[in-house]
Amino acid sequence: MELDDLKSEYQNMNNDNSKSIESINKMKYSSKHPVLNGIKKQLVLESVIWILILIVFYDFFDGHLKAFYWNVLLVISILLVLIHNMLGFMVVKKPINDHNIKNSLKKYLNKIKRFSRVSIISRVLAFVIFMGFLTSNIIWDSHKIWTSTVFFSIAVVVQVYFLNRVWRQRVKKIEDQVHTL
Repeated sequence: MELDDLKSEYQNMNNDNSKSIESINKMKYSSKHPVLNGIKKQLVLESVIWILILIVFYDFFDGHLKAFYWNVLLVISILLVLIHNMLGFMVVKKPINDHNIKNSLKKYLNKIKRFSRVSIISRVLAFVIFMGFLTSNIIWDSHKIWTSTVFFSIAVVVQVYFLNRVWRQRVKKIEDQVHTL
C-alpha cells in the first residue's frame, strides 16, 4: 500500500470513537473533568464537616466527659481523614503526567482504584471511632448492646455499600475514557 493510499484510508475512517485534540487536552487537567470535579467537591465537603466536628467535639459532644483515649482516637481519626483528603487532592490534581496519554490514564486509573479503597476504609474507620466516642459514656445493658450493635452494623454496611457504589461509578467513567482512546 502506498503512502497516498494509507493517507486516504486514514481520512476515510469512521472517527466516531476518536477524541479531538481539544478534548484530550481538556482531560489533562482535573478542573475540566466532571468525575474529578466530583471527587474534589466530596473531599472539600468532607474536610469542612470533619474540621467543624474537630472544632466543636469537646463542647458540643461532651468531650470533657469522655475518656481521654476516646478524645485522642477521635482527633487522630479526623486528622487521618483530613490527611487522606489532602492526598486525594494531590491524586486528582493532574491526571495526565506522561507523554503517552493512554498509559498515563491507565496509571491514573490504578491510583484512583487504590485511593477509592483507602477512602472507603478511612471513612468507615472514622465513623466507627466517632460512634464509639458518642456512645462511650453509656451505661450498657443487654438491650442497648444488641440495639447499638444492630444499628452500627447496618450503618457501616450501608456506608460501605454507597461509598463503594459511588467509587465504582467514578472508576467506570474513567475506564470508559481509557478504552475510548
